Amino acid sequence: MLFQKNDRVLFYGDSVTDADRSKPTGQGIAVFNPWGYGYVSKIAAFMGGIYPELNIHFINKGTSGEQTRHLVRRFDTDVRAEKPDVISIMIGANDIWRQFDESDNPAEHVFIDEYTENMTKLIDMSLEVTDRVIIMSPFMIESCKEDAMLQQIYAYTEVCEKLAKEKGVIFINTMSGIEELLKSHHPYYYSWDRIHPSAMVQAKLVNMFFKATGLDLMK
Repeated sequence: MLFQKNDRVLFYGDSVTDADRSKPTGQGIAVFNPWGYGYVSKIAAFMGGIYPELNIHFINKGTSGEQTRHLVRRFDTDVRAEKPDVISIMIGANDIWRQFDESDNPAEHVFIDEYTENMTKLIDMSLEVTDRVIIMSPFMIESCKEDAMLQQIYAYTEVCEKLAKEKGVIFINTMSGIEELLKSHHPYYYSWDRIHPSAMVQAKLVNMFFKATGLDLMK
């Protein structure tokens, strides 16, 4: 198991991580669910319910609309200052999405070379804080393999996997989980915009997170 008693576990990312968390800190009184309504909240719920003896403190620092460049800039204040024992990062959807929904605004585009550079910085900075780092790949809830944005998602996922292997950190290929779900239902069954996940997709993410970190949902 990756986790130890009294760990501070911090999640870092975009709106998928944010999920209407409490601002500004994304932490606080558990009964008020300061972690939002997304996968972070569900991880906190299951870990708190199944492993209460660990007394884990969860911190959600996801921010809607963010790209890798933003996470790099605010790392010191949002991550390092919190002194986390475990850092989980999922970022990249907006790096890609802005190339499509703001195709006329290149200042908002984060192409794969910059993404690689930014992810390298994020992992290196995280490893300066703790040796327990998790990289969750960006995802898109789309079954058409010819979709141009989905092809970008796969390319950026490969970047995450390669860097995680090089740096010796945990990697979770979220797209592999999405593909399993899409064998049963159409993308719009799981997401209204193919990016923001329903509770069912969030449950899949939780299951993958538990498996990757050595936790047992059936304990």
